[in-house]
Amino acid sequence: MRLLAVALVSVAFVSGAQTEATAGSKKRAPHAAPFSWGGFYIGAHVGGAWAQQDVASAPANAMLNQAPGSGDLDTSSFLGGVHAGYNAVLSPGLVAGIEGDFSGVDLDDSAADTNRFASGTPVGSGGISWARSQDWLASVRGRLGVALSPTALAYATGGVAWTNVDYSAVNAFIGGCPNCGIASSSGTETGFVAGGGLEIALDGNWLFRGEYLYYGFDDAHLAANFQSAPATPASTWSFKDLDVQTFRTGVGYKF
Repeated sequence: MRLLAVALVSVAFVSGAQTEATAGSKKRAPHAAPFSWGGFYIGAHVGGAWAQQDVASAPANAMLNQAPGSGDLDTSSFLGGVHAGYNAVLSPGLVAGIEGDFSGVDLDDSAADTNRFASGTPVGSGGISWARSQDWLASVRGRLGVALSPTALAYATGGVAWTNVDYSAVNAFIGGCPNCGIASSSGTETGFVAGGGLEIALDGNWLFRGEYLYYGFDDAHLAANFQSAPATPASTWSFKDLDVQTFRTGVGYKF
């Protein structure tokens, strides 16, 4: 009997020691490392873009007795693209970084105005027209953010922007072409971009963002001579400052 009692006490002691050790190891289990905004990331975004631009024309020959014309090129489109960047944690709650992005858009538009005499009376034939084609936006921007929580970052951003712009214009006088002036230009424009957004860190280093960006590009001017009289100035056209606003949401992954 004594031997059995000793055996039962030993088993109970060992069992209790194992339970204590297990509980202790659970208490000492390491916690997951807190999320850090520092490091490289890549992502993709979708959203909408809105472009606004005023246009005007003026006759280049006073003998034409033609009134100036005006219009606007206001349009919107779907937007989709990619972005990548790097963040550095400057201090607890303060993050700085740099980001580059490229977005496809379809901001093509055209406008027309009536051909009028200088008095304002419609000529009755011909007309003035403007057209713009714009297919993409790109930028390199700095970012400065404040952590609202360990996984929420509000940020401001700004930098240099680029876009492709094709412009064309026609001023058709009485009888139309070849009694008209036609001009066009094509190239990459450089401007600025500024905005801000909110980024949320999800599980597994995934990121979700909502972002607003405003792009500004300089005006453009075209001029042409008569097709029927190549040495005679016909018209000038002004494409005033081009403003583009975008709102986009995106998903990214931080390495």
